[in-house]
Amino acid sequence: MHTDAVILDGAARALVARGYQGLRYRDVADASGVPVASVQHRYPTLDALRRAALCRKVRLELDDLLTALDGHADPWAWIVAMIERSVARDAVVRAHGWALWLEYLHAAARDPDLARDADEVDALWLGSLADVIARGASSGVFEPVVPVRDAARLLQGMIDGLGSTLAVPRSDAQAGVVIDLLVSGAEALLRPVPQESGPRATAMRARATS
Repeated sequence: MHTDAVILDGAARALVARGYQGLRYRDVADASGVPVASVQHRYPTLDALRRAALCRKVRLELDDLLTALDGHADPWAWIVAMIERSVARDAVVRAHGWALWLEYLHAAARDPDLARDADEVDALWLGSLADVIARGASSGVFEPVVPVRDAARLLQGMIDGLGSTLAVPRSDAQAGVVIDLLVSGAEALLRPVPQESGPRATAMRARATS
């Protein structure tokens, strides 16, 4: 029995390769190993298949990101790790992730159902970011230059703006420049208070002398 997960994961891979409008049932079958007839039986229209694949993959990637960040108790360490994982130093992960995100937003601009899903994803992501910034501000780790919600939106916008340029294949060095720019922008926005010792103090001293 072919599960939805297998079909939709294959469809997400095919979407990145073929584009939203270019996706065919044959592409999904080739990427998933599921016969065309089975894919068509489960998803009678390509619109439904595209929508389901994008919604599932985007939410899975957000869940994976937030789960990976759970181990960072220090708010500034969380922010830096979030930037690094969002941009991605691995070239394959980076190109796939950003291409998928742009396909998702492009499709949501024309599909009311996807637009509603995009609003929900945006609220989840923005809420998680705002919660960490608020925790940092209340504990004295951050001294944000704008209100917490505005800081979260600005940081989110910086990541999307610079990160989206990496949907086009770029070198690891170029990705590193984007990460450094984003960390510097986050520092200017959140003004993390240096610690006298510990990992955050070491990292911030290293950045100050680089």
